This record gives sequence, C-alpha cells and structure tokens, in this order.
Amino acid sequence: MRCTAHGMRRFRKWIAVSVSRSADLVSPLGLQYTFGVSGVDATPMDHVTTMHQTSRISHILLSATAVLTACGGGAPVKPPDVPESLRVAAGERMTLELRGTGVQIYSCDATKADPERFEWVLTAPEAELKSLTGALVGRHYAGPTWEGTDRSTVVGEVVARDAGPDAGAIPWLLLKAKSSSGAGVFGNVSHIQRIATSGGKAPAAGCTAAQAHTTLRVPYQADYRFYSPAP
Repeated sequence: MRCTAHGMRRFRKWIAVSVSRSADLVSPLGLQYTFGVSGVDATPMDHVTTMHQTSRISHILLSATAVLTACGGGAPVKPPDVPESLRVAAGERMTLELRGTGVQIYSCDATKADPERFEWVLTAPEAELKSLTGALVGRHYAGPTWEGTDRSTVVGEVVARDAGPDAGAIPWLLLKAKSSSGAGVFGNVSHIQRIATSGGKAPAAGCTAAQAHTTLRVPYQADYRFYSPAP
C-alpha cells in the first residue's frame, strides 16, 4: 500500500469491512458479542473459537498499527526549517534523522599565536546515535564520523555553520560527505545537518598552562539529519 491519501482511505475501508463482515468482538471472559438489529447478544464461546477470533482481531489491529506508524497517519514528513546557509540543494532528500547524545571532547593546548597562552581545542565528539523513538542506530566519533550498527559509515567536512538560537550550545552545521562506506544507512549520504544543539561548548574562560594537555568532556545533544541524492 502506498502512503497516499487514496491509499490510506482504502486501508481504513479495509479495516471497517473486516470488522463489519464478522460483526462480532471477543471479550476477555470468552463471550462473543454479536451486533444485530435487535441489540447485542452475548454467547459463551469454546476455547478454540475464542483463540481463533482473538488472533483474527489481533492481526487486524497489528496491521493497522504497522501501516499507520510507517505512514505517519498519512501525513507527509517535512524537515523543519533551518537557516538558509545550512540548507541542502533541491535535488537532495532527507533520508534519516537521528539524535546524538554524548560529549564533545576538548584538549587544553597552546595557541598558535602565543605559545604562552592556552585554550580548549575540540578534538572529537563521542556520542550514541538513536532514532527519535530511542532505538540505537550507531555512534558518532572523530572524523567527524557517523557509523551505523550495520557498519556503514560517512565522514563529513564542515561547509557552513550558524550560531543557532542557543548561545550556550555548540553551533549548527552543514557538512558534506568526504567519504562513505558500506551499503547501510550511511552508505549513500551526501550531506549532514547538525541542528537543535544543546550544551557541548568549552568554558569561555579557556584554560591555563597548569591544565596543558588535559582533556575536558562536555555533555551535549544534537539532532542530525542525513540527506542523499533524490532518485
């Protein structure tokens, strides 16, 4: 079934017809409720019949749940607005949306301009990648690299950034794929957006010589949207 308005209407009609043809329901007490013009009759049912009816109703409900979940109730999925500078080309489509939760790792290093001064320098992210319903999909680490549980990977390169609405959070980014591998979820990714960020920023005060070569792990969260060329 296609997730179109017409397809959803046909599917809902199938559910209605399936129920009306049998015109009965099963109670937990093993009674069959038959709906007729004169009212509702409750008739005791044998164990085998009860199991058969329960299985049939469960099949209908499970089918309905699976289809409505996959189709989002028939409503099209629209990526949220992002700054113009972070948008992808019209020929790209969003194929995956994940939430990254973990840390941004910084190292206290001497500045290039003045070896006597020190600052926190980002070395790598370290995060779990989950679907918006909480299923583990992969991990995010140095590169920056996104790796799926199916072993597919994509390595990105920043091409644009935006400060985002939260001054205390790491910026929003647009990255292009530098390389990818595998035939899984990340195998055909061309661009990645990092948006809806919270946390992850190193202390604005910087670090000192006494902290040289130490690391700092700052908790963060961000949404990652992955794009591929439209077919």
